[in-house]
Amino acid sequence: MATLERNTQYNFRTNADLLARAKDVFSNENLDMTAGLNLYLEFVATKGKLPFLSDERAEREILIAGLQKRVSQNLSDLENGEGISLDNARKQLLG
Repeated sequence: MATLERNTQYNFRTNADLLARAKDVFSNENLDMTAGLNLYLEFVATKGKLPFLSDERAEREILIAGLQKRVSQNLSDLENGEGISLDNARKQLLG
């Protein structure tokens, strides 16, 4: 990737402990905070997405996977002759 001109400074507030731990991670990767944050920004701008799932998105992915598993199991059960007819389901639900 071409080297971008660093022509803007942006300041933000964060938690001191979070910042210290992030600095340690970047340092272990031989990066300073500027280089690490610029890598993050370049990824987001280039890929159009975050390099990780938000908690909400991760929970949604888990729920979707669970639903897909249930649907697959139910289809398999139906194909194996297990389950009940639509008429019987209506009777059970509607009385």
